[in-house]
Order: sequence, then C-alpha cells, then structure tokens
Amino acid sequence: MKNLIAVFAILALFAAPVMASDPGTLYQLEGDATYDGPSGIDASGQGPSTNPDSTNWIWQTGGGSWSGVYAGSEGWLTVSESGDSRIKVEADIEMFYSETFSDNEIYFHIGNFTTATAANLTAYVKGNFTSNNGMYIGICFDGTTKIEDDMEKDGAGNYTGKILNGMQSDRSVLGSQDVSMDIEFLFSWGEGWRVPDNYGDGADHTITDTLWWLVDGGAPGSYNVQWRVRLLPSTYQPDGDYYLDPAVVAAPLL
Repeated sequence: MKNLIAVFAILALFAAPVMASDPGTLYQLEGDATYDGPSGIDASGQGPSTNPDSTNWIWQTGGGSWSGVYAGSEGWLTVSESGDSRIKVEADIEMFYSETFSDNEIYFHIGNFTTATAANLTAYVKGNFTSNNGMYIGICFDGTTKIEDDMEKDGAGNYTGKILNGMQSDRSVLGSQDVSMDIEFLFSWGEGWRVPDNYGDGADHTITDTLWWLVDGGAPGSYNVQWRVRLLPSTYQPDGDYYLDPAVVAAPLL
C-alpha cells in the first residue's frame, strides 16, 4: 500500500490499491514444484526485464522431429525421433486491478457556519476501476489514531459510514487546540449510496483497520464509482483547521 498522505487543508483522499499475493503472483510461482501447474512448461526467468507480472507477453521454446513408415493395421512404426513435438500450452492469467480517481483532494471552507448547507459540507470523489476478480473497496485507517470503536454502528450493529471524531483540529486562529468533528463516507457504483459492509482486515490480512464496501456482490468487471464525503459538525462546531489522513484501498474477494 502506498504511504498514507497527511492532509492539512481540511481533507484529502489518496487512492492506493493493495492486492493480496500469497505466496506470489502466478508468474512468480512459475516452475515452483509445489504451486506451479502440471503443464510441464517452466517459463521462469523468461519474462521481460520490466514488469513481467503485469504485462502481456508470450514465450515459446521446445522442438522435436520424428519419422516413420506406415504399417497398415499396426499404424506408424517409428524410424527415428528426437526431442518432443507435442504441443503444450500453459496460460497464466493474473488477478489484476486498475483504478483512476479524480477530485480526490478536498478542501472545505466554512466562513459562516450558521448559513452552511448540506451542499457546503458535501464533496464527491469520482473514479473508476476494472478487475477480473470481485473487489472490496475500502477506507483504511491503518497508521492513524482511529480504531473500530470510532466507526459508528446503528442499532442493528451495521456500520453507518460515520467516523466519530474523524476530523481532528490541532490549531485555531487563537493557537493550539484539541477538538474533533464527525465525518461520513458513503460509496456508490451506480446503485445508490451504500454504507460499509464490514470493518477489519482484508487481502490475506495485508490491509488492516479498514471500512470495506463489497462492490456489486463481488462480481468482476468495470465500474464507475463515487465517494460521498460529508462533514458532520456539531451545532456550534469550534473554529479550527481540521484534517484526516485515511487511504482508499482495494482488496480482492478471496
């Protein structure tokens, strides 16, 4: 996962895909006696020098010769042969994920708190992703001060998308302070705004402390997505320079 980005202008999000790889990509396992397939082809070390796991390439080798005479009901009788001319085919199709996000650095300025509307407190992050595997998309709080108890649940125990005291302010115009404000994250892939499905670890436990949304029931494909990011101040929220530093992450449905 890419480094989490600290935010000093109210709020920013940084998209950082993280994939599980245990014990390696299919190409990294090529030729491994335990994990490689039974084809008998060993293409280890034959890929391009740059990005052999994530690019498309073909490697071919082998050869053989054979000659014989036909013996009627006995079929062909071998006269000479060398090598192996059988056609063997192996194809490693890697699990992949690609994404694009825009408007992912958000600055809110509230100059007159009493006239602030929901629109003034709400921003949208646009994006899309493609994967040949079902995907969880998440907001990761690893490395921050946020824990599961900060993730609000409703009366039925479902996560609401609200992070209690999610926005922190260390200073105001008068100097140092220690105050906070709630913030809400909802996610959509074109079927309405969704609350998180769960919280915890993902991708073979390589990603921790994350609110997760399972996209489209885990169906692979290409999706246009949006985050709805909404500040949830109290009635008389103190002035301050509030910030939050999570990361957007992706994990395969395993």
